[in-house]
Amino acid sequence: MTRRLAVVTGCSGKDRVTWDERSSAVGAAALAAGKTPHLELPEGKARCPTRKSTGVNQLPRAALHSLAPLALRAAWLRGELGNELPVADGWCTNRTVMCLVSACSMMNVTRGPNRSQSVDHVTLVDEDTPQHIIDMLTRLGVRVIDMSAVRFPAYFNNVTDSAAAASTPALLAGTTVGQAAALGRGFFSSLPNSWYKLWAFNLTEYDKILWHDADTLAIGDVVEHVLEKTPAFAARMHAKSRYLNSGVMVLKPDANVFQQLWRIWQEGDFPYTADRSYGVDDQIFLQHIFYAHRLNGPGTALHALHPCHNDKQSRCSDPDRRVVIYHKTPLWEAGRELALYQAAVAGNCANNAALQRWRYASHPELVAW
Repeated sequence: MTRRLAVVTGCSGKDRVTWDERSSAVGAAALAAGKTPHLELPEGKARCPTRKSTGVNQLPRAALHSLAPLALRAAWLRGELGNELPVADGWCTNRTVMCLVSACSMMNVTRGPNRSQSVDHVTLVDEDTPQHIIDMLTRLGVRVIDMSAVRFPAYFNNVTDSAAAASTPALLAGTTVGQAAALGRGFFSSLPNSWYKLWAFNLTEYDKILWHDADTLAIGDVVEHVLEKTPAFAARMHAKSRYLNSGVMVLKPDANVFQQLWRIWQEGDFPYTADRSYGVDDQIFLQHIFYAHRLNGPGTALHALHPCHNDKQSRCSDPDRRVVIYHKTPLWEAGRELALYQAAVAGNCANNAALQRWRYASHPELVAW
């Protein structure tokens, strides 16, 4: 019997919310209150990649500007650009544009109609997703699922915590979010839309799912190399620190597992973290859930995703360990990102031969951007 597979991401402007911007009215509550969408930064006219970078602590910026893309990649592999992946930030002001590019990259590298299994490309959107982005995703053949009616927990982004918190004693170790909220403590998430990721576990029409964040870039066949060969549940992990990166995951949808996740999230039955700079996102939640083995059901054992399938700083891009998915776009791939954006606007991502043959040598105009 043919199994149905899916490559899924989220595409919302409800992202990178600061403590001052937070609002308890999100999702269905925001719609009921007549709230306007969270406004992300505009796309602007010149969406070309830049040479700004994070993590570059060895190479002078003047030298960075003079290096061709392949030379940048070689410098990174030699360890000359620091520990963090040097990132092209040309798209980082607008997450829905990044989402469009990421979805296009996944579609472009997925094998064509002759493959043995059916593969859908799915994007979760909400009341904050610009309509023109939804229209472009639909034109590309992406299955769009509207998450606008999601009911966020009552404690979510609680804005009335300051006075109550001042009069409550210090919280005991192991205090849950729900218990802290009952004592008047605030809950903050700078990434409200990241919690949509839980719904990937409820897409039970699919046998297996590859989830990817909006800031990922695929340069290899994600179905052949990742989705088909990786057991569920799998994510980049470090057992000693109990770290889990949820930016790329392979999972098996199951209604019972989703109901368990939903209950824990709605009740705030997970450890409380007070953080006004970044807050609590799905990753912190899932780290607790999977390392504490709180789920019962198929696909809930924790497996390690290969570093080359979620490459942030592992230098997987050497010839012997070919990277499949970058988590953030490295400087030397910025030209590819621009080409993907142009293809997405033109509605030509799947089986785009020109993108699949992408080589910097054939695009000399991008060497000096």
